[in-house]
Amino acid sequence: MKTYLLFALLSPLFVFANDTVPMGRAVYEQRFDLAEDSKLNGTAILLFNREASVYINADAPKSDQTVPDENPEFLPRFVGGDPEGFPIYKNHRTRRITFKTLCYWRDWGKYCILEDSLDAVSWTIHPDQKTFGTYTCTKATGYFRGRDYEAWFSPEIPIPSGPFKFGNLPGLILEMHSLDGLVHFYFKSLEMGSNIPGAVKPPKEGNTLGMDYWQWLKKSEENREKMFAETRAKGTQIYSMKRVNALIEEPE
Repeated sequence: MKTYLLFALLSPLFVFANDTVPMGRAVYEQRFDLAEDSKLNGTAILLFNREASVYINADAPKSDQTVPDENPEFLPRFVGGDPEGFPIYKNHRTRRITFKTLCYWRDWGKYCILEDSLDAVSWTIHPDQKTFGTYTCTKATGYFRGRDYEAWFSPEIPIPSGPFKFGNLPGLILEMHSLDGLVHFYFKSLEMGSNIPGAVKPPKEGNTLGMDYWQWLKKSEENREKMFAETRAKGTQIYSMKRVNALIEEPE
């Protein structure tokens, strides 16, 4: 009965909803035990319809902040804010991701808008099942940029999306975590209907660089080293230190 009622609810929305009107709203609690990305810990919201979805960091600061580092020997850390919540937009048909991040380079402006792919994870689906709320989910495992993950998706909700940049499964991902225990997305709630507030839109404020994530990461490192070299040339000592397990997407 539950599956039938859900299908009855989704069907008219599939027919009449336009590309920006959400038909559902999933709420997650994300926890990153990572040196750099821990600033994004908190509540995140996925608005979705058949065509697309957008993942928003609801608890991300809306403006720039300076906070103490976890290590008292380090200087306070800069935490960049975004009124949009650093949206990650996924086009389900083209399988492309458009997302916003801080640029970290003066010539690019404050925000950069980059491209990525929903095909970044090659999933293996398992027979294991688990219930989240009233939804029966199926287990999937896959590797994504430095970590192995376990995900639980619901075929009852035929939306190929989920938290962060994850998706590309035959159902909405309700909960997942990395097997090293450093990345968690906990399912909090799911709302379906025709009166969901918000819009399923790509980020609008930022500099579209025409780069994918890896191109941007490489260029950002080059720019950072250039900035350090310029600072040292003026007689100021500055040190660069890379942290282990700092990012959810680790360079390989």
